Amino acid sequence: MSDIALVVNRLVTFWMLCFIFGPALYAEDADLVLTRLRAVEIAALAEKIRMQTAGLPAPTSLPPKISEALHLLSLEHPERVEIPVTAATIAIEFDLPHTAELWLHRALLIDPKHAAAYWLFGGLAVKRLDIVEAAACYATAVELDDSVAAYHFDLATVLTLFRHDMDATRFGANSAAVLQRGLDHYRRASELEPTNREYLRAFAETHYILEKPDWATARNAWFAVWKISPRPNFDALHLVRTSIKEGRFDEATWWLDTQSDGVSAVVLEKLREQLDKARILAEKEKR
Repeated sequence: MSDIALVVNRLVTFWMLCFIFGPALYAEDADLVLTRLRAVEIAALAEKIRMQTAGLPAPTSLPPKISEALHLLSLEHPERVEIPVTAATIAIEFDLPHTAELWLHRALLIDPKHAAAYWLFGGLAVKRLDIVEAAACYATAVELDDSVAAYHFDLATVLTLFRHDMDATRFGANSAAVLQRGLDHYRRASELEPTNREYLRAFAETHYILEKPDWATARNAWFAVWKISPRPNFDALHLVRTSIKEGRFDEATWWLDTQSDGVSAVVLEKLREQLDKARILAEKEKR
């Protein structure tokens, strides 16, 4: 038996033990439902690995044992919104959007203000390229729960990438206004998870496409990226650029002189030329 097959069999065995004997072992545990849900998620992951390893075609429905377990939990605990939300998440993993939508509709019948359900609806809308609907779903998720960074990040990404499709919508009168709103949500995501490089970088990079960027904010954003970057010398180049834009020429020079190891000599030379030109221009404007 291959190593992958062995892992899969162990995962399935663990799931069966949790699902079958869980009620007896945790009869007094208020989170028993969550324990059993996690077991179903593990089984679903194991089944997905098994199908991929065997080269089987994508399923047209959830695997029977997974589907049965989810429906049984739903019947036993019809008031628990976590069950249909988890079922929808599993369906999305198996690329079954229609099944996922059915479960999400059930979730919203239980809790019409469940933020995660709207967030998942947003992801499904993105996949079918219904961008305005995706933005609306993500915005609803944010309105219902402002504390989840992923909600802000996904809303910001849709608004930023598809800002030209959002004119005269609830998100802004024009693409510039939509872009600004996207930037605001990138900022919020990076505030909620200040060590997430993806969130910090998205916030920093978006300043480059603003009509009138705040270069001080951009520089601070890139500094936050630089502090946790696995390649700080390369991200320091952005600190050079933003410092030049802000007129902090001595600071730009410092970054060039101290953070250039491993960076292309051509890139460094172009930045030094930009720095020299900006310094000369600033001197002329003072006269």
